[in-house]
Amino acid sequence: MLKITTRRTFLVSSASTLALLGGCDPGTNSGSGGTVTDTPSTEPAIELSDDDIELAEMIFTEFNQDPGNDQFTNTVAPFEGGGGRYDKIARAKRAIARDPEKRWFYWAENDLDSFDYRHIVSMGATVTGEDGRPIETGLVDAAFELTTGLLQRLMSANYFEHALDAALENNAPAGNRVVVALRGAEIVEDGSGESGKILLRDTRPDHRNPLCTFIVWHRDPAAETPLQVFKGSTIPSEMYLALFQSFDGNMYKSSMVPQGFHLRTVGNMNVGNSVHPNTLRQKSVCPVIREPDPTRSYFDINASQWDPNSASASTAYVGAHIHAGYWETKAERGWVWKFSSAGCQTICGSVANERKSGEIADFFTAMDLPEAESEDGVFTHEKYDTEFPMVILSGREARLHAQGAPMRDMRRIRFGSSVDGAANPEHPIVKFQAALGVTADGQFGAGSMLKLIEIQRAGTWLVGTAPDGIVTPELAATQSIELT
Repeated sequence: MLKITTRRTFLVSSASTLALLGGCDPGTNSGSGGTVTDTPSTEPAIELSDDDIELAEMIFTEFNQDPGNDQFTNTVAPFEGGGGRYDKIARAKRAIARDPEKRWFYWAENDLDSFDYRHIVSMGATVTGEDGRPIETGLVDAAFELTTGLLQRLMSANYFEHALDAALENNAPAGNRVVVALRGAEIVEDGSGESGKILLRDTRPDHRNPLCTFIVWHRDPAAETPLQVFKGSTIPSEMYLALFQSFDGNMYKSSMVPQGFHLRTVGNMNVGNSVHPNTLRQKSVCPVIREPDPTRSYFDINASQWDPNSASASTAYVGAHIHAGYWETKAERGWVWKFSSAGCQTICGSVANERKSGEIADFFTAMDLPEAESEDGVFTHEKYDTEFPMVILSGREARLHAQGAPMRDMRRIRFGSSVDGAANPEHPIVKFQAALGVTADGQFGAGSMLKLIEIQRAGTWLVGTAPDGIVTPELAATQSIELT
C-alpha cells in the first residue's frame, strides 16, 4: 500500500493516474490528497518517441549514472510499474506536461521564504527613492529600462567592480564582455524596435518557464551594440527537481546557484551521445542550494540545504553551465517542455549535431565565440578555456535601482564581492570578514559565504535574519560596519 503524505504525490488513485496520463476524463479526479487504495494503479501503455528516448539518455548521461539503475522511491514522480528507465522518465515528463495545474515544484509564494528576495523585502514594503517617492519592494507589474548605467550601478552596489576588472585584465579573448543574468526578469522590448530601448519587467521564476533574462554587456566604450538580451532560465527545471526527490540516495543532485559574481570558462558539455560545444562552465567554487526532501515543494530559505561541495570546473557532466534549453516539442502534442536544467543556466534554443539554433546561437554570436570544430574527436576553437565574468542578480533588484532606490539601502556583500584587501584594509568587505573570523583578504567567496550562513542560521547577530549568505546594511551595522 502506498502512503500518501503530500499534495504533490502523484499516485493517489487509479482514476487520477489515468486522468493525468490521458486515460480518462480529468473530471473523475477526486482532487488533491485523494484516497489511498490497495489496488495497484494501472497506466495505459506509452509508446516511446525519439524525444522520450533522447531525454532519458540525456538525463542519465548528464548525471553520469549507471544505465541499469532503476532504484526509484515512487514518492514523487509517477514511476509505478516496470518498463525500464526510458519508460519511467517518459511517464514523469508526460504527467507533468499534460496537466498544466499539476506541479511538483514551485517558486516560493512568500518573498520572505526566498533566497533571492528575502534581503529585499526585509527592507520593508517600500523604500524612499532618491526623488522622495516610495518604491515598492514586492513584485509589481512595472517595466524598467536596461542601460549600461544601470548595470554599472548594480556592479558598484554589490562590490563586483574589482572582480570584473581582475577577470578582464589581460584577457583579450573575452573582448571586455560580461554576462549578466537577471533571475526573474522578462523582456518587454529587446531594443530592436523604433525606440531602440531595452525594457524588462520584474517577475518571479517558476521552474517551468524561461522567466529570466541574459545580457551580453560589451563594456568597450566604442562597442556598436553594448547590450544584447536573450530569454532563458537561471534556475533548475521542475522535472529534474522531481527526479532528484524520487531517487534513493538523492542521485539526481538538482541544485540552484546563488546570485553573485561567478567566473565561467568556455568548454564542452556532454549531451546524450553528442556534445554541446561552447558551454560556459562554472570555474569558481560555489555552494549551491538543494531540496532533497520529497515532502517539500519549493526552495525555502529556512529549510532547504546549502551544499558546500559543488565545484564543477573539472567535470563535463554535472555543474553550473550556460547551455541551450536543449529541445522544443511539437505543439500538436498539447504541451511544450520549456527548458532542461538540473542546476545550469539555460538560454532558449536547442543544440543538435553539435550545432546550436535559436537564441542560444545568437547569444554565442554576441559573445564572439565561433562554432567549435572537431579536432581529433574533440570540439574546440581558439577561444576555448577563455574566462568570462558572469553576474547573477534578480530582476527585482535591477528594477529597484532603475526606479531610484538609494544606494545606502541597496548595498550588499554577497558571493563574489571583492576588493584588494592589502590595499584597502578598512574596506567593509575586509572588516566584515574579520568579524566573521575568516581570512580577511577582501575576497568574499565560498568560505566567507558559508561562515555567514552559519551565523545567520544561529541568529546571533541579528534576530529574524535568515541564512541566505547576503550581507545587508542592517546586518553589517550589528558589527559596527557601514556599507559605503
